[in-house]
Amino acid sequence: MKEVLYNENIKAKEVRIIDNGQDLGIMSLNKAIAIAQEKNLDVVVVSAKTDIFVCKLLDYKKYIYEIKKKEKQQKKMCKVIEIKTIQLRYCISNHDLNTKLNHTKEFLNEGNKVIFVMKFRKKEVDHIPKGKILLEKIIQDLNVIIDKPLLVTTKQISVTVRK
Repeated sequence: MKEVLYNENIKAKEVRIIDNGQDLGIMSLNKAIAIAQEKNLDVVVVSAKTDIFVCKLLDYKKYIYEIKKKEKQQKKMCKVIEIKTIQLRYCISNHDLNTKLNHTKEFLNEGNKVIFVMKFRKKEVDHIPKGKILLEKIIQDLNVIIDKPLLVTTKQISVTVRK
């Protein structure tokens, strides 16, 4: 949170004052502080982008509390999506495949994306079509949306999915 200037911390000689949505006009800082003290409020800078600062008559502590509350709310609304990687082999056993699929379902339910990577060693490159069929079967079983389509390189196949 950036520093919010109020009352004597304001370096300007003249400020534009707003009170309850009404523009009271441009006046000296001392006069604005006097008006604020009569109402048991503070002069708080809301915009310092112009030559004359725009200030409101507010309770400073309440204003800071509201700003912090908004920032916390924005952090809660911001969802970080992670990308999880599941590595497979074309000759994976059914039990191992089911375990990997269960992990994948957990990741997808958390809102993460999952990349399936199937690597092939030396002569296994001849079995790339089997690997493609297995990955397509996995995608159908999970009933997911393909984020990035099957990418076939010389020694691996990969696909990115999301819920």
